[in-house]
Amino acid sequence: MVATMSATVSLAVLCSACSSDASSKDETTRDSSGEVVEGGDVGVFALKVGDCVDASTFLDAVADGNPTEVEQFAALPCTDAHTGEVVLVDDQFFADLDEFPTEDDLYDSAAPACIGALDDYTGTSYESSPYDFASLIPTSESWEAIDDRGLICVGVTLDEALDAPIESAGSIRAS
Repeated sequence: MVATMSATVSLAVLCSACSSDASSKDETTRDSSGEVVEGGDVGVFALKVGDCVDASTFLDAVADGNPTEVEQFAALPCTDAHTGEVVLVDDQFFADLDEFPTEDDLYDSAAPACIGALDDYTGTSYESSPYDFASLIPTSESWEAIDDRGLICVGVTLDEALDAPIESAGSIRAS
């Protein structure tokens, strides 16, 4: 999968090699509702909407202009400080495409879905909120090797200047 952060922060992140075991494992402890109650590594294919993650390493790399491959995140309870929260998981988002398009085309297709999911999740309007998102999209390798057609959107809270993600505790989900 490949990821990008949108508009306000304009980041681009790559997630490839997603056919490895690391990309589908879940080492967290979850309660009966699926919420993480004890942190651990979670592969990108095991992420769930509402998972709070430490996305700082990949967000920093992308902010520095370095595309980053991502297979897993450290997930933790949302009451702990974190830098991202999964707002959309759609394993078949790009299923209607036969050929791998350009990464820019995938990002362009993903942005409206991520914005809509972020708006719904936070109960705010993307244009007027302190939130941005990173979109994880397939790489050409995962597209071909494992028929990866998924999209994952990770919401982040931005600083007061709206130009950098910040660490926060508590969920960004609307009550």
